[in-house]
Amino acid sequence: MVPAGTVRLGASWEDLSGFRSDGLAQPWTFRMGASATGADSSWNAQMGGSLRQRGSWTWDAGQELRLDPIRLRLGVRTAPWTLCAGIGWIWKGVMIDYAMEGEPKLGLQHHGAASWRW
Repeated sequence: MVPAGTVRLGASWEDLSGFRSDGLAQPWTFRMGASATGADSSWNAQMGGSLRQRGSWTWDAGQELRLDPIRLRLGVRTAPWTLCAGIGWIWKGVMIDYAMEGEPKLGLQHHGAASWRW
């Protein structure tokens, strides 16, 4: 759903309980969120929440700044509190991403990705 040119809204429901053959039910998850893009398309902000069956709400927010060909990102999530920072590079269809995420139980994690679009 796109109510305005720079704002986007979304929601999803995920229920995988019907795909289990061992009889163990998987909890469903409901997600919703909104994002906004600046008029010059140099930034994007998002916020959202998710609710898992037999759980509580988890909220997240993030910001991306586009300085072509570089992308800078910061984000935060609750339950558990998690901070994330990342940098991306896009050039002629080649995309490289790196992020660091600090999570209370797992500590500092590094995430990397590379892709090519032609």
